[in-house]
Amino acid sequence: MTYVHDPLNARHRQGQGHHLERIDADDERITHHFGWVDNLDLNDSNAQIRVHFLDYEQIGPKKTQHFTWITAASPINRSQYCTRVRSCRPDLSLA
Repeated sequence: MTYVHDPLNARHRQGQGHHLERIDADDERITHHFGWVDNLDLNDSNAQIRVHFLDYEQIGPKKTQHFTWITAASPINRSQYCTRVRSCRPDLSLA
């Protein structure tokens, strides 16, 4: 993991992050991992700017794909997460 994942990992250790795991409805060999944290400082120089961190990983039998987004949109909840991931990756099929 890189520096950009440090806030996500720290919040998860503190019990403040969210995580969701799903088995693909069309192929049970594929697992989708979702993680998100709301209300983070953008960075040390712009702590007044609050952002939301989204992390997605798709693990399949042939390859693993990992994507990360930082957004200033409204906070994220479980029902919105897949919609947000789909809007960032329109070619991604999530059940």
